[in-house]
Amino acid sequence: MDKRPQISVLIPVYNAAKYLPACLDSVLSQSMTDFEIVAVDDASTDDSLRILQDYADRDPRIRIVTHERNKGVLSARLTSIRAASGKYILFLDADDGFLPDIFRKSLDAAEQYQADIVHFVLEMRERSDSGSEKLVRYAYPYPHMHQGGDVFRIFFEKSTYIWMLSGKLYRADLCRKAAEFIPDDYCPMAEDFLIYSICAFWAEKYVPMKEPGYRYYVDSGISSVRKTTLEKFMNRQSPFRALRLVRNFLQQQGVWEKYSESFAMQEQKPLDEYVLRWMRHLPDEDRMKAFNGMFRGYDAFPLFLAFRTFFTDKDERFLEMLSGEDPDSASPPGKMERTAENLSLQNTRISAERWNEWQTLIRENRYDAVILEPDDDPERLFWDIRAIRTAGADAVCRRTQNYLETLARKGLNDWLMEDRTLRQASLILASDEDSVHWYRKRNCFAGISLEKMEPPQYCPQTAATMTALEKSEKKAAYYRIDPSPDGETFVPFFRKLDHVFRKLPSGPRKKIFSRLAGIYNRFTGN
Repeated sequence: MDKRPQISVLIPVYNAAKYLPACLDSVLSQSMTDFEIVAVDDASTDDSLRILQDYADRDPRIRIVTHERNKGVLSARLTSIRAASGKYILFLDADDGFLPDIFRKSLDAAEQYQADIVHFVLEMRERSDSGSEKLVRYAYPYPHMHQGGDVFRIFFEKSTYIWMLSGKLYRADLCRKAAEFIPDDYCPMAEDFLIYSICAFWAEKYVPMKEPGYRYYVDSGISSVRKTTLEKFMNRQSPFRALRLVRNFLQQQGVWEKYSESFAMQEQKPLDEYVLRWMRHLPDEDRMKAFNGMFRGYDAFPLFLAFRTFFTDKDERFLEMLSGEDPDSASPPGKMERTAENLSLQNTRISAERWNEWQTLIRENRYDAVILEPDDDPERLFWDIRAIRTAGADAVCRRTQNYLETLARKGLNDWLMEDRTLRQASLILASDEDSVHWYRKRNCFAGISLEKMEPPQYCPQTAATMTALEKSEKKAAYYRIDPSPDGETFVPFFRKLDHVFRKLPSGPRKKIFSRLAGIYNRFTGN
């Protein structure tokens, strides 16, 4: 091009061949023509690069930059920012699109108000695998213009609008300045939060628009439950890198104390999404390993809040979801010279207050170990163990019954929940040698006293047995039918209809069976 274009449209592309033509067409059909497209092919393995080349052959406004190896969306965005020559920048994902005439409207607003960021309405749509789509909702900008330090403060402190890069026109110099503070590393998730936080920090004027301008496609119900591997979950879906970079940036700018509470609020959003992926996308056998990996990779307290917030209003119980094995044993307990026993906390419910109370008790009294008695709430015990170990002390769980007696008393499901809880402890004080042997095979440090502690002897056969029990219990829970009001379990009739109803989701199935159970019982006299 002979002259600098008004707008650079930056598109990171990775295996987006299915939607890429529609994406490019939404740009090329704009009424304003003074723009360029900078498409960064991030080592796609499908037809994406060929599609880009076909379009570029027909339109000189399209420039293609290629990565020889896949480096992730953040790196692709940084590459495109550095390659852009326009006065303003629009970010576009390769499976989304722009609405007609938004280039002209947003450019007019930027020029009229000398804005660094022009934010227009984002249209969120759901696209099914069959190709049909429907409008889900609109995401609106902050309704008022603001400038100076308020641009960052209102976004970061007030959380008044989403931090997606999409749906906003940026002054190109602002994006280049932000890119200087971002290392060109692999950052798989929350890269929008990272880039926009730094852009907003340096921005001098934010201008909202009432017009919809961006069409953002959310996953359909089918594609949103696709399983992933443990490696992809830990390395390609983690927001930890982006969150750390934002925290580091605020510290470098000397404003961490001012915005630390706001950061804690903001970090919950990508962490909540990560917990959702942990529950929905991982195979059952990988959840324990992934959970422990998450807590090794990031600060424990915000992760605790994310898990607690997510499961508080869900039908699923956290400990029932924490399935699978983690053969990596914990570090050996320390000397335990200052050991606390029979502590009574003021906060009896699982909460941030109880977590912080553990931190304070251990720090002020310099405990190096806390002995925890059996608890009738296994989830509370679980998070107590996490809080104690996070505070730097060893969590020791005392068991007063033989492990098989516990199974007979509690039943299989509660026994499995206890097993998952105890495997988080630093050491288990067992009631007898048989139990010590069992817990050691479950990859735990165990002993009948603190002076007689023995290391784990992980047993794959025992682990396989427990995995089989987990699967059996999960299947039984899925098909379990609550008794009808008349007391009949309805099992005989259920077995006759099982082949018809087993494909229904759990919630509707139980409602249907509850109604049928009452009818069945009235007819049979039960």
